[in-house]
Amino acid sequence: MLLALRSVIVSSAVYQDALDRARADARVVAHFGDAIEPGFLPVGGIETRSAGGGSGRAAFVIQLEGSTGAGMLHVEAHRWTGLWIYRELTFVADGVPGPIDLVSPGTPVSARAPATP
Repeated sequence: MLLALRSVIVSSAVYQDALDRARADARVVAHFGDAIEPGFLPVGGIETRSAGGGSGRAAFVIQLEGSTGAGMLHVEAHRWTGLWIYRELTFVADGVPGPIDLVSPGTPVSARAPATP
């Protein structure tokens, strides 16, 4: 059961996009060092429905680890007519002052954000 849940979350566009954005953000990279790897099992879930063009919601936390640190990526998004929209994508870790916002609320998952300097 846990492996099936993991597979659904890890294969989702929301999970992949969130991880890509964290790996591209200079502030997150500075905390981790050269390699950022996700933990095995995200905590939370994803619900989707195909009625009405596709709706749903995602709320989960990804544990991230690197050569010089660890932290958590908080993901909240909703799906409307097939398009995922972030409500929150933040990184938190010990030694990092406050959460780091990786996107503004309302950012589509499919829109690629440039890496933050």
